Amino acid sequence: MHKVIKLAAICCSLLVAVFIMGCGEDSTSPTKVKKEDNSAISLSASHIESLNGESFGASIAQELDGQGIKLSEASTVWSRATDEEWLITDTENELAYVVKNNGGDKLEVNKTSFIDYQGEAETIVKFWEEYRNLYNKREITKLLTLWNKKGSDHIYINISENEPLSGDGAEGVRNVLLKLSKGHHSTKSDNWKGSPMNEVYIKKRGATLVASATGPNAFRNPGQTWAYFVKNDIGKWKVSKVESIEQRNMGKHDRILIHEKDAEDKIGYFDDKKTRVK
Repeated sequence: MHKVIKLAAICCSLLVAVFIMGCGEDSTSPTKVKKEDNSAISLSASHIESLNGESFGASIAQELDGQGIKLSEASTVWSRATDEEWLITDTENELAYVVKNNGGDKLEVNKTSFIDYQGEAETIVKFWEEYRNLYNKREITKLLTLWNKKGSDHIYINISENEPLSGDGAEGVRNVLLKLSKGHHSTKSDNWKGSPMNEVYIKKRGATLVASATGPNAFRNPGQTWAYFVKNDIGKWKVSKVESIEQRNMGKHDRILIHEKDAEDKIGYFDDKKTRVK
């Protein structure tokens, strides 16, 4: 009887261990895919030039099709690292595959979680244009609804040769924007100026999709702005951190203050080459 009970306890422990290990798996990690004959999916290394050029041609589609992976002709390629890593995305069928060059005459192909990176990047650019337009029309109440409204929110704006304004959390952000729009002696009539964001970076942080963007636009005068965004639980992008520097201060601005590598919580703007979409 004692042996039966002991055996049952061991079985339960093993089941719990397997369950915990399964739950801890990162859903965004590439999943190794195999053909029916159990050999790994691969592509000929002869496709490297096409992949570097972000071209999804018929020859790539046919080679994958022959191994059981059927992708739309409209699939796109994102070159994450020249000669090293690429992402093939099929938006039509919501499929995505990471292709890696580990040396040799074959490229390793593994399935990964589907994200419409190009579509999300376009949304981020439009989102920031909406942000600038709302400020320029002084619709501050609507503007504040675009913020994440978390304690980690941060805004930093240098409005003169060296007069930075900054704030943390929802209240701090609100105070800075209100001061700029109607409470500062020299900024009441100033707008957000410059061109749209021209660099967008997107990645998964845990289970959350996050993005960064930068471009030649700034509050008050042309300059540079960096912003960090978070996609919330209902699929809406929100801005979490903003840093904007006028052109005349760019020479003194030797680091991005909201960059994740410098932020205390290590959460913020990022610009790793592998995460750049546009």
